Amino acid sequence: MGMRGSEQEQTGGAGVSRVVADFTDLGWGPAENDRHDLGIDPFLQVRDVRRFDRIILMAAQVKSGPSYFDAPTSNEQGNCTGWWYAESDARHFEDWVQHALPHLLVMHDATTRISYWAHVTKEAVQSTGNGFKIHAPIHQKVELSNRGALEEVAASAKQQPVLQGTSFAAGAKAVAPGRALRHALLTPRLIAPHRNTGFERTLAPEEAIALITQGRTQDLQWYIEKGSNPHLAGADSRSHLWEWRFFSAYHDAVVDSNIQPLLDLARATCPTPPTPGERKPKPEQAHRIAASVVTGAVFLTATERLAEAEALLEAAGEDLFPIDQAWALMHRAIVMSEQGDLDTSRRLAAEAQRTVALDLDDVTAAAIGASAADFLFRTSGLEAKDLGATMTAVDTAASWWRSQTVAWALEDHEEKAFRAWGKCEDPGTWPSDEAQNRLLSAWLSASLAGTRGPAAAALAQHARHEVIQHEASWRNDAAAELSVQDRQPGQVPAGPHARGLEDALDELRRYGCTKTLQTAVQRLWAAGPASPVQAAVRRSVTAP
Repeated sequence: MGMRGSEQEQTGGAGVSRVVADFTDLGWGPAENDRHDLGIDPFLQVRDVRRFDRIILMAAQVKSGPSYFDAPTSNEQGNCTGWWYAESDARHFEDWVQHALPHLLVMHDATTRISYWAHVTKEAVQSTGNGFKIHAPIHQKVELSNRGALEEVAASAKQQPVLQGTSFAAGAKAVAPGRALRHALLTPRLIAPHRNTGFERTLAPEEAIALITQGRTQDLQWYIEKGSNPHLAGADSRSHLWEWRFFSAYHDAVVDSNIQPLLDLARATCPTPPTPGERKPKPEQAHRIAASVVTGAVFLTATERLAEAEALLEAAGEDLFPIDQAWALMHRAIVMSEQGDLDTSRRLAAEAQRTVALDLDDVTAAAIGASAADFLFRTSGLEAKDLGATMTAVDTAASWWRSQTVAWALEDHEEKAFRAWGKCEDPGTWPSDEAQNRLLSAWLSASLAGTRGPAAAALAQHARHEVIQHEASWRNDAAAELSVQDRQPGQVPAGPHARGLEDALDELRRYGCTKTLQTAVQRLWAAGPASPVQAAVRRSVTAP
């Protein structure tokens, strides 16, 4: 005679299957726990709207059947607001709260086939005197409209990295392999070797890239001189490893202001659509596409080649991993805003912010999210501004390290100025290359992260130093030439310092540093040289 299954088993099994289907409809990857079931029915693999696995696992306990809906709650109007789920002892609740994975209690209504969920936390669990209970709100259904709320629960599983005490251990191995390149560009403090560790080690390409981002190009030469870095010494566009080719192109862009090799590499790295009948070509690794495209777009945007920047970012395609996708979206937002399309730019920035919400364990994701939050704040109306939320979002490790870099730069600049004053010389004629390199580093890392405000602030400080130094040097050169040749002031040749003034004024204009630009122009127009002002005006008129 055959055995008869219990009604509870049938109802419970059907409930789990339907809850699994509900989470599958969200695009997640639920997996039923058929073995060792000690309070977990399905495990839930969290995926985003593009079906990328977000490397987060959750657990759910499913309760199905009419008996679980016997304790409804209601509001003052008598409308149902949810249901209590209670147990007579604390064992299950204690296990769920203490578990390493976030836990959901899912109550499935077999009649309506709707699943309601509650996040099991110590704050949500209440004592009944004879046991414990938790409330499942009626609005918390397992459906697309609640994807964001469910993702917030999932994000609670991610732990922010411990950053104290990491400076001396910096290196390419500090983060996962596919993330080292992005960290070298946005948070080089974690990747660039500490100077006090010496120069005998063999650098990984990501470490060399991080040194460029930090403005430590002299350190690269010291590593080469020690003889342990043949790949560094020979890096060029023909290097076997892609990362060394990127290093070479990045070096040309940052040090020599030659961005063409970087653009060539980025375009060659982007995926190309196959021709009819051709097999789809194997794409480059996604993190390489993102790094080259975003870096190229930053330099194109800085030189006001906005249409090219937009085309390059779009060429990256839609198959980037989530953080890299958010990175590209943020820079597309910047380009669109520069072109006057504010609605599209805000939509892209908001999408970037949502994309990195699940990545609390990645400091570059926090930097990108901060850029998006700051962008949305700056471009919103007064009634929509949330200062508290924005200040919280932008308070990141990346911003701390940039502030430290700027502080070191100003300290070095102040030291040089004081020494010049002590020798009865014009402080403006004692430029500090170290200070200027650090300020450019702060500008570069902020620009790569998409943080326009801090980037402009660092560049403005750099330009102030440049204006003062070039004006003082021009004045000294002019006085020397006049004393020797007895020329009239109007006959003094412009020279390299006048060109340096022109470049500094144009930088201030391009980054919207209006007050600093106004002060510099008033001074130069009144005391000279005036030619850089005229040249900068001509450049602004002919700019794209």
